[in-house]
Amino acid sequence: EEEEEEEEEEEEEKGEGGIEEEARADEAEEAAQPEPKSVIAPTEVGQRVTARWIDGDQDYYPGVLTAIDTASGTFSVFFDEGVDQEGLTAENCHLCEEEV
Repeated sequence: EEEEEEEEEEEEEKGEGGIEEEARADEAEEAAQPEPKSVIAPTEVGQRVTARWIDGDQDYYPGVLTAIDTASGTFSVFFDEGVDQEGLTAENCHLCEEEV
């Protein structure tokens, strides 16, 4: 009987984690942006951008440009959600509308 109770508790804990993951996924989906209208690439670190999260769900999210690699022509972004993304090409990183 004790073992059954422990198993039930473990299942409940797993279930709660699944709910938390779903909530985080829902929050991220709400923060996702449509593909930006602006196709102007950023030119300065610190500019607000909308960039594709290529390590994740491929949607566009708002963030701040943190680095420009002129040798490779790529950008690094820190998303408002707290995630870093490096190696973004100009087609995946655009100035936010208010920066244009």
